[in-house]
Amino acid sequence: MKKILCMLGLIALTSTVQSSIIYNENGLSGNFETENFDANDGNYTSAASQFSNITFNTGNFVNNDYSGLFPNISNSAISNFDESLVITNPTSINYSFELSALAFAFVSNVQSTTFSAYLNDALVESVVIETDLSGNYVNFSGFTFDEITINLDSIDNNAYLIDNMQYVAASVPAPATILLLGFGLMGLSLARKKKQL
Repeated sequence: MKKILCMLGLIALTSTVQSSIIYNENGLSGNFETENFDANDGNYTSAASQFSNITFNTGNFVNNDYSGLFPNISNSAISNFDESLVITNPTSINYSFELSALAFAFVSNVQSTTFSAYLNDALVESVVIETDLSGNYVNFSGFTFDEITINLDSIDNNAYLIDNMQYVAASVPAPATILLLGFGLMGLSLARKKKQL
């Protein structure tokens, strides 16, 4: 019995994925969906729920004015400021399903930006990143979430642009996997009862 528990512990340790929110030149690798925000209702329209499975809070707008001015920002992007340069900070983005990975190009003035991920309104992960005009990607991975918030701390200009959003839906356990887990737990329970007798 001890051997089984030790093996289960080792499997759990080796199967954990390091959770992180990082800022680098690369987006996601492997298979993912992409939203580039190019099919939209027009410049400076509210982003709201224009884009399938993604809902932006009030203060996020489609923006066509900065195409090509920064790396990874092309055609239409999402901004947290309107035509009159009225900035909304902080902002949030909700997804209609749970994600296991997300990346998007991000542009801001040089400043500290807090990115937080939530699942069912509970904080899962949060980090402060020094963001800039590089157009680097903010990458979320290693945990499950359905909402992110963005909070910039500059006293001069808290504006940002987001583009090329890549995402991976969290996988739902297959029925066979759940069945195997059930059999395993039942076996452990029977072994324990047998030992007690």
